Amino acid sequence: MNDFSTKDLTIAGLLTALVAVATIAVTVPIPATGGYLNLGDSIIFLAAIIFGWKYGLVAGGLGAALADLLVAPAYALPTLIVKGLMGFIVGKIADKKNKNLFNYRNIAAIIIGSVWMALGYYIAQAIMIGNFKTPLVEVGPNVLQGFIGAIIFFPIAIAIKKSKILER
Repeated sequence: MNDFSTKDLTIAGLLTALVAVATIAVTVPIPATGGYLNLGDSIIFLAAIIFGWKYGLVAGGLGAALADLLVAPAYALPTLIVKGLMGFIVGKIADKKNKNLFNYRNIAAIIIGSVWMALGYYIAQAIMIGNFKTPLVEVGPNVLQGFIGAIIFFPIAIAIKKSKILER
């Protein structure tokens, strides 16, 4: 992606839009912090593992931040950073060349990316709320969100790989 082709920009734009839609489509509010759980992580994992870390970074950060502008505007900037870095981390660790998507590196990438996301939001919320106790309520649900994202990601990614649509 050093020289962005029209195809690269189109893929990045579509992935960004998909992250935003998946993030907004199903939301579960967390009243204590003003945050919410969502399904956007599944598309961030897809972008990072199938297309690479640059797509994970861009689609994760921009897509989730765009969703937050509509659902929880105060979180847009922290989300840009947290979800962008999550996509970067997952993409850097993942093994996108392995034909079997359900491999140790991809699982480790998702776990580490999800732990980063929970930690990143904990720090952001502690700063925003002004204490380090209240945001603890969201750490477990954020890790669960990553786990649910993985459960959604794997069948979608396997279907995409089997369809050979990416070989065109």
